[in-house]
Amino acid sequence: MPQTDEPITPAPKTASEATKAKPPAPAKTPGGVYSFTIDTGSGRLVKVESVDSTGARHPLTSEEKAKFAKSHPAMPLRRLVEQAFEAGIEFVLGEEAGSDTPESKEDGELSGLLIQTMIERGKAKELVKTETLDRAAIETLIVQAGK
Repeated sequence: MPQTDEPITPAPKTASEATKAKPPAPAKTPGGVYSFTIDTGSGRLVKVESVDSTGARHPLTSEEKAKFAKSHPAMPLRRLVEQAFEAGIEFVLGEEAGSDTPESKEDGELSGLLIQTMIERGKAKELVKTETLDRAAIETLIVQAGK
């Protein structure tokens, strides 16, 4: 029968065990939490920072900005407004939005040029100004954050 009354002392660690290497830190990915500093007077984005698990903020490096932009492709708001304008015209003309025949590259370029010209000459001109689009994006983010 084994003795149970005597304490068992673990063997001392060797030097190599005591200085065991820590596992490498996970590679930083473009996902995560970001902080945006916005000048509400002008509607301009002033600064973008990453936020770590402790809540500390760190400015994004040029490389991080490029990785984020590449991994999160988004349609510029101006193009979104142009597509909405085009959809409105198609609706008024009674054309099907998803026609079966794909548009050729030349037709697409001509269509884009026509839409841009119509927007620039009409009331929609105010909608595609950088200041208007910036303010709309910021107000949308603030409203979404409040929900």
